[in-house]
Amino acid sequence: MWRAARLIRPTSCQNSQPRRDDVKDRIDCLDVDMDGREFTRCAYCGERTNRLPPAGWDRLSALYCEAHESLKGRDPQFVIPQAIGDAVADLRRPASELIDWSLPEITDLAGYLLPGTVTYACAFPKGGKTTFLSNQMAHWDRTGRRVWAMPTESRPKGLVTRLACFRVGVAPDEAMSRRLRVRADAGDTDAEQQLRALFSEFDRMLAGVEADGCNYAIEPSPRLTRTTFRRSCQAAAEGGYELVVVDHVDHIGGDPGTGESGYAASEAVQHDALEFAETFDIAVLLMSQFNTRIAKDPLAMFKRPQTDWLWMKGVKDQVATTMFGLYRPMAPDLEDSLVQRVRTGDEEPWKIALPNTMGLADMASRFGGSKIGRTTHIQYDHGILRSLPASDAFTIEAAYNGIHTGSPSDRPSRRIR
Repeated sequence: MWRAARLIRPTSCQNSQPRRDDVKDRIDCLDVDMDGREFTRCAYCGERTNRLPPAGWDRLSALYCEAHESLKGRDPQFVIPQAIGDAVADLRRPASELIDWSLPEITDLAGYLLPGTVTYACAFPKGGKTTFLSNQMAHWDRTGRRVWAMPTESRPKGLVTRLACFRVGVAPDEAMSRRLRVRADAGDTDAEQQLRALFSEFDRMLAGVEADGCNYAIEPSPRLTRTTFRRSCQAAAEGGYELVVVDHVDHIGGDPGTGESGYAASEAVQHDALEFAETFDIAVLLMSQFNTRIAKDPLAMFKRPQTDWLWMKGVKDQVATTMFGLYRPMAPDLEDSLVQRVRTGDEEPWKIALPNTMGLADMASRFGGSKIGRTTHIQYDHGILRSLPASDAFTIEAAYNGIHTGSPSDRPSRRIR
């Protein structure tokens, strides 16, 4: 049980006020008496501590007398100046160093990936997490960001294939599904040219790695545990990477032989991620999955995501600076009978989806509370995300943000023409 405590100055401590010398004098706790013998002083009150410096002690580290030992690591004369210095450094950092997203509407909704923070991007299974992330990885690759990726749902070859596709303008879905190979073998000259471009790009990527010119790294472990996560994060920090990405954090398992459950391991990893981000001033992006119990509703994937859908919601609320959800928007103009038939399983869900469109909804934001619940929409075409044409974007945003206000309704209200 925690209890309130008062700082009581005992009679052995004669100084009624802390020392107010310059910073160096306050920090240097080592002194010499008249006989030339070294002794230490309290960093707070200046009293002689009658203690020998501990082994390996750095003379610029603070030492305290018995009366003020509880200030160790908490002394406002050290904590507050350090905090002010960190705040000034953050505000002096040029905007060019901030990590943005691939499209301006995503950055407007989700904000920048800030150093020292954790961002969550959430979706249902098969809801576009990997496609969304591959588009962002390609953008960060183009802009020279150093990214450390930990894929748990795909192998490293999938990630490099998607990056190569984006670099040469090939639709990732065509290459990953092997449709591109089938078309090339059938004599499609365009497909043959795209394959040759991909093979050339793989050669360039390999040469870049050998020349130490690669801006991204991929965690090779096929099974991510808390131990491998911490080791991977340490390697990212030592390698000077700006961003660590996990796809996805709910697929982390317990360390072998420990009896640790996957739930406990994932919870620990998410807290570790925040500690790592704050310690090394690195941004962390955690892809996550909505609770599959919600996914049993045939219309869930078309609804604006809610925080109640999150698996381990309490943990994510504690860790996240920003959280947004991916979903398939429902077309604004639909017959009630069609929606009901989809709900009962008599019609295919895709018949009520807005074609070639991905929706994003702000679910939590510590620096933009007024944006919570807001949505934006982007175009999806064969694995590539683009901005919607201005006229389409205006109509969709008006329907979802202007009319649909997050009521329990299964679909947005009629579009205003």
